[in-house]
Amino acid sequence: MTPKEFFDQFKTHQQVYEYVVEKLWEQGDVSKMSSGICAYRSADGMKKCAIGHLIPNECYDSGMECHNYDEIIDNFHDTMNPDHSDMVNFFNRFSNDFDDHAPTFDAFFRNMQILLHDRYDSRDPDSTITYQQYLRNASLGFANQYGLVPYTFPEA
Repeated sequence: MTPKEFFDQFKTHQQVYEYVVEKLWEQGDVSKMSSGICAYRSADGMKKCAIGHLIPNECYDSGMECHNYDEIIDNFHDTMNPDHSDMVNFFNRFSNDFDDHAPTFDAFFRNMQILLHDRYDSRDPDSTITYQQYLRNASLGFANQYGLVPYTFPEA
């Protein structure tokens, strides 16, 4: 699948949300760099963060690490590369069409990253909650916040 085909599959915020939650559920843990910091791609390349799942390999650059997604849009796209333009168009396409009852789109991606990924990593170190338990709760809160239908998780 080309990056354009990847981005074109998403027609609604609901589809973006479901895709990201499903991918995070399948990988079973947060994505970190070897230093322990959140990463778009983990050190071993096997995991991605919430936003990382929305960046195809053809658009990914290791220089993106330690930058939030809006900095990526501003600084890491190559306007001569159609794959990068497709990524920018994807993020921008969703930026202006969110319902009035929900926080802004910019907050949609920021909150997706924080609530579905980053906050788990900053929990109490003595906590025994698993990532799957955390993701179930966080995704429900995220869905409610944005007026989305909660993700239906597979039975254990």
